[in-house]
Amino acid sequence: MRQAGAQVPAKAATPQQIPPSAGLLQLSPNEIDPASRATMIELQKIGLAEAQRVINGNQVEIEKKFAIAAACVIFVLLGAPIALRFPRGGVGMTIGVSLGVFGLYYVGLIVGEALARRDRLSPFIAMWAANAILLTIGIILTVRLGHEGATSRGSETSERFARWFHLLTGDRFVRRGGAS
Repeated sequence: MRQAGAQVPAKAATPQQIPPSAGLLQLSPNEIDPASRATMIELQKIGLAEAQRVINGNQVEIEKKFAIAAACVIFVLLGAPIALRFPRGGVGMTIGVSLGVFGLYYVGLIVGEALARRDRLSPFIAMWAANAILLTIGIILTVRLGHEGATSRGSETSERFARWFHLLTGDRFVRRGGAS
């Protein structure tokens, strides 16, 4: 007599044979002809390449999320020097330059994503390259904020180009206020 709540012992699991109607053949490696073996190897290579492409796509998405979050800090670091660099141009010039910088960042992000998805670059480098470039530019511009020329109206840039031109041509550079 069975007690209430008692469990019936499970039958021992026996390995099941795959029926021939399943379409799967189990052959030993010696039974496969070389042409079929080469085809199977090529199919496995294609499967591995597809799996790597999916993995790269997922890694790109992960890296992109972190890179875009870090870009906020980098844009702040770039914003102050850009705003102080063009005081005569007003708000329009500052907004225009900022949109140009953002456009370059976006293009870098899209190109990096395409290169990483095609396995031309690692996902980390592809997603963080634009951040690294803009961070370098932002640090250089921020450090130069305290070392500006006599005026903040952009004339130091034109004076620098004039000095380079005169150095290349061999002429002496003459400042507006007198000889140098």
